[in-house]
Amino acid sequence: MKQIVALLLVSLLLYTTISVKAVDQNEINSAITSSFQAVERAEKAGGNVSSEVGLLNQAITLVRNGSDDNLTEALRICQEVSLKENILVEQNLETRNMGYYQTTAIVIALLAAALLINKYGSKLYLSIWKTIWGNWRIERV
Repeated sequence: MKQIVALLLVSLLLYTTISVKAVDQNEINSAITSSFQAVERAEKAGGNVSSEVGLLNQAITLVRNGSDDNLTEALRICQEVSLKENILVEQNLETRNMGYYQTTAIVIALLAAALLINKYGSKLYLSIWKTIWGNWRIERV
């Protein structure tokens, strides 16, 4: 009797680990919808979503083919796309911040150059003039 119970338990455990649940059509439709919403939110936040749109189109093509393996693969793709939403938003924020830093650095460099030219520009111009033209006199008008 104990052997039969043990055999039933082992077979039940094997059955639950080996059996693969077929993907329900409603489940895949909701996964595609949520993935498209995640892509839309990432795009509104300024993320580059072109590769994710391609993945979602691939998932839709797999769903149209309709086999269980294709539906499982489409569900995996949708989950992958949904997980990438936060990564895309963060990449956009990093890119935007880098642009701000570069713009700030350029403005500071231009201001520094303007101040140096204002302070030392006339002396530099006169020394260059003397080097090129030699003994010519500069008269004030």
